[in-house]
Formats: sequence, C-alpha cells, structure tokens
Amino acid sequence: MGEQDSVSAVTGLPNIKRYITDVDGEGRAIFSEAIDENLELKELNLIPFGSKESARAAVAYATNSFPTTLNNQADIKAYSEFTANPPGVYVPNGSVLRYIDFPPASKSPMHATKSLDYAIVLEGKVIAILDDGQERTMSRGDVLVQRGTNHGWANASSTEWARMVYVLLDSHEV
Repeated sequence: MGEQDSVSAVTGLPNIKRYITDVDGEGRAIFSEAIDENLELKELNLIPFGSKESARAAVAYATNSFPTTLNNQADIKAYSEFTANPPGVYVPNGSVLRYIDFPPASKSPMHATKSLDYAIVLEGKVIAILDDGQERTMSRGDVLVQRGTNHGWANASSTEWARMVYVLLDSHEV
C-alpha cells in the first residue's frame, strides 16, 4: 500500500489505496487510471457479526478466468463489471481479492466456501475458529491457508477494529 491520506472515521483504520498497473501503447509499464485508486469498504449488513456495528468489506480486485487474460485490459473490464454487480464469496474459475474490517468483539458465522483462501491479518488480532472448536489467534502478518473447510472469524479485541485481506481462488469441492 502507498501512503495513506487519512483514516476511516468509523473504524480508525487507514483508508485503502489500490494501484493497478497496465502497459501503454509503447509497451512501458504505467499506473492504470481505469479504476479509482480509493477503495471504499461498505457495511456487510446481510451477515450478522454479533456486534453493535456491522463489519465492512470491499472487493479490491476480481478476475473471471484462470489463467487471467491481461491483454486489451480484459481483466480490468471484468473487474469493472464486478464493481457494478459484485461477485459472490468466490468467482468460479477466477480470483477475488477482498478486505474485511471486523468491529470490536465481533464474530462471523461459521461458513465454508468452494475455494482456496489465503487469509492475512493486516491490523489487530483475529481468531480463526474451526467447526470442532479449535482456534488460533492470528496477529498482524499471520496467514491462514483455508482449504474449503468450515470456519469462522472473531475479532480478539473488545475495543479496536481488526482488518484482514483475503485472496480467494476457485477450487474443487472438499
């Protein structure tokens, strides 16, 4: 991430900038202006997190094919369509890069997805919970490789927001 202009008035966490590269007409690397660099996290009202406040989420990027086609901005065009019609948790044959901010003392419902997920803590401490009750407390920089299993998340702090980033890749059923 680049320099942060500000922090969220709701979460106190840094606002997120997303930079996308491209190639100009002469074959040189450039920063694309096709997608706004400012990433807005929106309330997750449909998913109960057992907290006074709603979790916040944003899809920072998503693709609809693997391998991904980068020529003629095919991936950028696909992502632009996802901004108008957000994808589900994962994209069949594609990828999703998602941020989630967890309110203090919140806990997600148990869930499983047909995906291989790399779940990385960026801010705070987050507890990874498995359906048999096993838990691991994750700190900034820790990663959980989630392989289609039933799991949940809990913010370990009762006073501070936590942030995670997820890379979700389509997979076969477990």
